[in-house]
Amino acid sequence: MYKIIVFGISILFSSVLWGQTSKGDKPILNNPGITIKSDARLDSLITLQQAFLEENQTMKGWRVQIFFEGGNNSHQKALAQKSSFITNHQDIPVYLIFNAPYYKVRVGDFRKRSEAELFLETIKSSYPNAFIVKEEINFPPN
Repeated sequence: MYKIIVFGISILFSSVLWGQTSKGDKPILNNPGITIKSDARLDSLITLQQAFLEENQTMKGWRVQIFFEGGNNSHQKALAQKSSFITNHQDIPVYLIFNAPYYKVRVGDFRKRSEAELFLETIKSSYPNAFIVKEEINFPPN
């Protein structure tokens, strides 16, 4: 009788253990012992969110404006400022903006104003008229 009970219990537990995966389950981190059952609607929402984030890679943030001028030769002067800045700060993004009749050169993609202020202090000697502006920025890489 003892053997029959032990055999019955072992059959019951083995079917429960092997019953954890089915055809539509996805293993986690290549571990076939752990699976997640998810609704197909959840997968489609995740796909939609990823597509949205790829299209909308901007956020509200701060930049430092290092040049602002209109009139004759302002385009050439803006390009010169941009080139000069890139030479000295290769890791900081630079943006040339034209709002008629003015050319502007803005630098950086700072999430916080305090980050922009720290950067402004480091370039203030080279760009004494520089100031911080709030605008849509690209997502910083980190």
